[in-house]
Amino acid sequence: MFSSIQSTHFLGKNLIYMPTCHSTNSHAMDMIKKGVANNGDIIITKEQSAGRGQRGNKWISESGKNLTFSFVFTSQNVLLKNFELNMAISLGIWRALNDFLPPKTVAIKWPNDLLVNSKKICGILIESVTTADKSVAWVVGIGLNVNQTEFNYLNATSMKNESTAVAFDLQNVLEKLALCIEESLEEAYKVNVNTLKNVYLSKLFLYNKPHSFKIIAENEYIEGKIVDIDRNGCLVIANENKRWVFEAKEVLFL
Repeated sequence: MFSSIQSTHFLGKNLIYMPTCHSTNSHAMDMIKKGVANNGDIIITKEQSAGRGQRGNKWISESGKNLTFSFVFTSQNVLLKNFELNMAISLGIWRALNDFLPPKTVAIKWPNDLLVNSKKICGILIESVTTADKSVAWVVGIGLNVNQTEFNYLNATSMKNESTAVAFDLQNVLEKLALCIEESLEEAYKVNVNTLKNVYLSKLFLYNKPHSFKIIAENEYIEGKIVDIDRNGCLVIANENKRWVFEAKEVLFL
C-alpha cells in the first residue's frame, strides 16, 4: 500500500509497511533495542490496535483512511533534543498541511497537536530510547486524519473535511509530510534555539491572545495569554497580575 520515499535524503528511504500493528512507536522502539533500526526508517500501518498518544492517551484512527506511522531519528547534534525536536517536527507538519489546505487555517497547539480551524487533525508522540551503545535515539509517532469524515470524539477533523478534495492519496500525503519534516529538521540545525522558537510561536494556537484556561490539579480557572515556551518546553501563561508555567497535562484550554 505504501512505498519508500524518493524525494528525501534519509527519511522514509527504508519504509516498513504492516497491514496491522499494535503500535508503530512500540515496534520502532523494539527495532532500535534489537539494533536493526536505521536513521529515517518509517514504520507505517493502516490499522493500529493499540495506538498511543501523549501521556498514555489512545490514538483512534479509522482503518485505511488516515496516516499512522513512526520514524526513527538518531542525532548527536545537541540542538535537536527535548522540545526543540518537537518544535522542528511540528513546523514541518504545519508546512505540509499548508500545501494541501486553505491558507491561515492550520495552527500548532502546544504541546503536540496540529489544528485546522481550531479542530485537531494531527497528533505527535516523541519517545526516546537508549541504544545498545548507550546513545539516544528518538521515535516520532504521527497520526494524521486524512480521509476519515466522522469522529466519535469532539473537536476533531480531517484533511478531507477541511478541503474540497474528494479524497487524498495517502502515499502523496506521506511523501509531502516526510519531505517537509526532513527540511524542517535540517533547517533547525542551522539556526539557534531562539530563532526556531520564534518561528514556532508565530504558528502557535492562541499565542498572545486572551483566553480561558483551567489548572487541572487545583481545579482553578484563569484568564491570560500564552506568552512563551520555556527551555524545557513548558507553556508560559501570563496576565497583568501573575505568570504561570505548565507542563503537559497540567492545564486545559477552555
